[in-house]
Amino acid sequence: MTIAILSMPLLTERLSTTILTALYTIRLKKTKDAKVIMGGKYDDKIGYFIQPTVILTTNPKYETMCTELFGPILTIYVYPDNDWKSVLELI
Repeated sequence: MTIAILSMPLLTERLSTTILTALYTIRLKKTKDAKVIMGGKYDDKIGYFIQPTVILTTNPKYETMCTELFGPILTIYVYPDNDWKSVLELI
């Protein structure tokens, strides 16, 4: 089974570059604020495809929490139960 079958198509090379830059920052620069916990692979042989991706962050203001990437990416921020009121202020 190829990656294209398990992936979502992106509309343009520019959009693909934006998303891959975000993933590059997490993976290669080893940011302490986030990690890819699922997906994140891509194939640009025929079009621009990226696997649905889940990012886990410890920073509620991490870039992928604040920027719409227009791709199959979900960023999760887990907060302590007793901090729910302060987390609502972030929205």
